[in-house]
Amino acid sequence: MNMPRSRPELLQIDDRREPPRIEAPQLAPPSPAGPVPRERSVTNVVRNGLTAGVAFLANRDAAVDTPGASGESIVQRAGRAFERELRTGLRTLLVVGGLAGGWMALVPLSGAVVVPGNLVVQSNVKAIQHPTGGVVAQIAVNNGMRVNSGDLLLRLDSTQAQASLQVVSKQLDEMRAKISRLVAERDGLPRPAIPAEMSARLDDGNVKTLLASEASLFRARVTARESQKELLQSKVSQLGEEIIGLEAQVASKAKQLELITGELTGVQELFDKRLVPIARLTALQRENARIEGERGQLISTIAETKTKVDEAKLQMVRLDQDVRTEVVKELGEAQGKEAELSERSIAARDVLNRIEMRAPTSGVIHQLNAHTIGGVIRAGDTIMEVVPDSDDLQIEARLQPNDIDQVRKGQQAFVRFSAFNQRVTPQLMGQVSYVSPDTTRDQQSGASYFTVRIMLPEEERRLLAGLQLVSGMPAEVFMQTGSRTMLSYLFKPIVDQFQRAFVER
Repeated sequence: MNMPRSRPELLQIDDRREPPRIEAPQLAPPSPAGPVPRERSVTNVVRNGLTAGVAFLANRDAAVDTPGASGESIVQRAGRAFERELRTGLRTLLVVGGLAGGWMALVPLSGAVVVPGNLVVQSNVKAIQHPTGGVVAQIAVNNGMRVNSGDLLLRLDSTQAQASLQVVSKQLDEMRAKISRLVAERDGLPRPAIPAEMSARLDDGNVKTLLASEASLFRARVTARESQKELLQSKVSQLGEEIIGLEAQVASKAKQLELITGELTGVQELFDKRLVPIARLTALQRENARIEGERGQLISTIAETKTKVDEAKLQMVRLDQDVRTEVVKELGEAQGKEAELSERSIAARDVLNRIEMRAPTSGVIHQLNAHTIGGVIRAGDTIMEVVPDSDDLQIEARLQPNDIDQVRKGQQAFVRFSAFNQRVTPQLMGQVSYVSPDTTRDQQSGASYFTVRIMLPEEERRLLAGLQLVSGMPAEVFMQTGSRTMLSYLFKPIVDQFQRAFVER
């Protein structure tokens, strides 16, 4: 009676020792028509593999595995459990992969250009410089000191500037007084007029001396010219009197000729009648010829004297013309010199006015470089900076030239201030207010960049909850660009590489 109970136990032990055999799927026998091509065999293998994989994933156990099921060993149950877990894992991977692929292909991702920036004032920091430099006489400010527009910042020594201005001003007064005297000589005025630029300074001793000197020179030149003209006029009068005397002599000679001519006629008649000797006739003829010659000489002398009169009168006219020509020439040179001195005076006065350097706007003193009374400031050096505190603050960033096509004026940008606590500081939304029209080159690194400025609206600044923005504070700027899918991001470099690879060079 015990034999029937022990037999099943032996069979169960045998089943545990021999694992179940999984029969391989039988391939279809080769077609008797001939060998299958390689392409078709590969296609069949792939198709069969996909079919087997789908069947494996889609297979479900009809019976519920229970421990101690009759007719099934532990190894078989373990194999089935492994297949079930493997099938579940593969299904999970397939679902997750499908969802991820769909997300990568369909869901767009927004792009952004990220650049570092700094807070700057809208009107920029005011650099205080001096065009000529000088010696420091007074320093009225310190670093961090707030100043109002027009406040004294620094004063330079004015000794040299005042001396230069005085020299130029004196030369300019001399030239203006000379011009006034020359104008009076040219126009024949009785006295030089007082220049308008000097009329307000008649109480000045130097001005009085200059005007008196030019007036004296004017009178001396006029007197000399009048003396020359009087001398020539006297000569003309004298020559006129000589002409009158000569004309009287000519009239006398004419009277003598008239008398001799009558006497000669009578003697000629007597000589023709043989009443007088020939000597008497020839004597009268000789006297007549002599008087005629003297009369002709007197007429010639009168003509020469009249020529001298004309020459004297011409000298008088030429004297006025020469004086006028000389005066006009001197006047032109003096006016040119006056213009040059006026420019020098303006420059010297400008230098004197720049002795005191004042604040161009209200703000805070920054980077003061002058600390010593008597120190020398070179021309063009930045003495200090004034950071305006009344202007709006903007974020200025440097954009790479490769990203300029993605940034435009009016574009939205997100700003994050790295100096604040990132956990409690919100990200602010601004707007691009300025994009430089061309690149700027960094003097130190030599790199080129575009300057971009972002303006923060007042409602966005209120989100800072009392945090103070200071010029120079660092910030990160995110300028939103177009959106693309993840697949586009991944395959864009490959597509670009293919496009470059198939371009003929």
